[in-house]
This record gives sequence, structure tokens and C-alpha cells, in this order.
Amino acid sequence: NTQGQPMSWENFYKPDLLLVQWLGAWCSGNGRKLLVCGYSMKEQRSGEVLWYESILSGCGCSWEYLPKNSVYDSYIAVQRAEIVVTIDSTLGYEAFGRGKKTAFLTGRRQWVDEAAWIFAWPAGLPDSGLFWSNNVDKSEFLRIMDYLNSVSDEEWMLIHERYRDDVMAYDPGNTILQQLLDKLLP
Repeated sequence: NTQGQPMSWENFYKPDLLLVQWLGAWCSGNGRKLLVCGYSMKEQRSGEVLWYESILSGCGCSWEYLPKNSVYDSYIAVQRAEIVVTIDSTLGYEAFGRGKKTAFLTGRRQWVDEAAWIFAWPAGLPDSGLFWSNNVDKSEFLRIMDYLNSVSDEEWMLIHERYRDDVMAYDPGNTILQQLLDKLLP
């Protein structure tokens, strides 16, 4: 539902479908293995796996579905990944917060009329940048992936530092929250 109007599942998941297709082809062409973090717990898993199989079966890429057996499985997979790709997941933002090279292709707004479905809302960043685009566009996808594939770890950390407060700051141990609570609740 958007602006009081019904929305089809097809439109909502259109960016997911395109991104998975492009990602499969990109991984194949760049000798990368695609690891899919499972979203569903055991009871819904078979439908999710079949959806990915239907998209990736002809792309020629090596891929693996990583089942979500516990709440930590996705976090473990993200820590192992060289590049994380997301549309609008919290896990993607958390990966960026931890310094992972993260591609944000937040183009769902092209099909869903909702202003908040843009990258790093409400930070007011431009529609595209080094590692993000608010448009579902294959050339934008390729630009971002090729950048993340080639940027050095040192340069990435500088880019991460530049954007982390607008995107997702990571505070190990929640020290900022602890200081605030100590101040408010002496």
C-alpha cells in the first residue's frame, strides 16, 4: 500500500528480481561466488530457495543459499563477505556501519510512491554516489559494483568515515547510549 493505494507484490519485488539477475551475471563475469543470506526461518525456506533458483539457474554463476537457522547467521555471513549488496535492508545498513563495502541499490521508490524509501533517508544525500543509487538501473548497478570491487580497503575506510554518520554509525558496546543513560538515570 502506498499513499492509500494498493500495490502488487510484483511491483514491490521488481527491484529484487532485477538486482538478483544483475548480481548473478556480475558474479559470473567477475569470478565471484554469490552468497544469499536466507531471510526465512525453516518453515518458509523452500519457497525462498526456489525463487532464487528460478532467477539464478541460467546465469552461470556459482551461488549458495545460506539458511537462517538462528538470528546470528546473517551477521556471520556478512562479516565473511567482501561486498554486501542490499536494496533497503537493515542488515545492509548494519554491514556498512561495521565498515563492510556495501552497495545500496535503493530503487524501490520507482515502483512505490514513498519518499522515505531512498538511500540514507532522511540525510538528504544525492540520488547517487560512489556506493549507492536510488534508481534501479543496470548501468548504475555496474558502476557501483565495479567501484566496490576495485576500491582499496584504505580508500574505502576513508569513504566509510565520510558517510558513516549519515548512513549508520557503529558504536561498539553502545558507549554513547550508556553515557546518555548514566546522565539521565544517575
